[in-house]
Amino acid sequence: MPTDDSTNDDFDDIASSLRDLRARAGGPSYAEIGSRIALARIERGVPLSASTPARTTVYDAFRLGRSRINAALVGEIVRALGADDAEAEKWETRCGLAQKARRAAPAPVTPAAAGASTGPRSTMWTAILLVGCVVLNFSGSAAVATLGLPLFLDMIGTAVAAMAFGPWWGVLVAAGSTGIETVTGTPDSLPFGIVNIAGALAWGYGARALGGARSLPRFLALNLVVGVVCTIVSVPVLMILFGGETGHASDQIAEGLISSGEHLAPAVFTANLLTSLADKLLSGFIALAVIGLLPARMLKHDLVGSMVGRMATGEARRDGETRTDAALRA
Repeated sequence: MPTDDSTNDDFDDIASSLRDLRARAGGPSYAEIGSRIALARIERGVPLSASTPARTTVYDAFRLGRSRINAALVGEIVRALGADDAEAEKWETRCGLAQKARRAAPAPVTPAAAGASTGPRSTMWTAILLVGCVVLNFSGSAAVATLGLPLFLDMIGTAVAAMAFGPWWGVLVAAGSTGIETVTGTPDSLPFGIVNIAGALAWGYGARALGGARSLPRFLALNLVVGVVCTIVSVPVLMILFGGETGHASDQIAEGLISSGEHLAPAVFTANLLTSLADKLLSGFIALAVIGLLPARMLKHDLVGSMVGRMATGEARRDGETRTDAALRA
């Protein structure tokens, strides 16, 4: 139930209450809530073309960390969850009070005004996150070495940094991982640092600038593109510096192709491509799961963070949906 009108709620309080109301209503999917809103609008005479909420609008009303809220939409949502008009009006009033309180709130304290300690603290947490990404890279490599998997898994941390924070943060993690691996006794890793960097740029720009994290199909495509990019960069290194072999489990695929009559270069390319596609798909989704564990304020509510939320809440459409449900995907 909404709080009393005199209560000074913020947007997170309202979003949390909406989540509770949705749970008490049986946990309908966000798509189903959107369908109910659309049907109610149609009953009020709203044209079908204007009746359907945008794809992520309903989900966003339940998301924490919002900077604004649509009171009218909240009213429609609670009606779709079983509330009557009187209760819906209380929710709308609650949203209006929260908006007024937010406008009247003092401006946030800037790092300069907060004192010198804010900068070092922010720098410390940034360093911890980047070190964690480097550890993820090494953890994946260790798992492959231990289990003898025909994968790499050495770019999970790179993917996290590139997608969550930006492509050049991913490059920093890639370079750091390669540098540490080189100086700790694996100098052969140095030439492949460029592959890790290429993956960072592809994941980072693909997810953040090209919309590769806006939906599950786009994210699948993004990971496949990263796999192709890494293969294009790595195969020349393999051929020129290592004669096509590094002792990796994927060499067996190339050997099988060569024994069937394929030439060395095409065999190495095909083997690396197959391995890289599988590796980047798995690495990308592991990275997405890790990003989902990060505080929302660190992601600045970007597309990656939004996609994590939509996937976690099961917003995928079901077979046999109504015409109005289908319109939600437009």
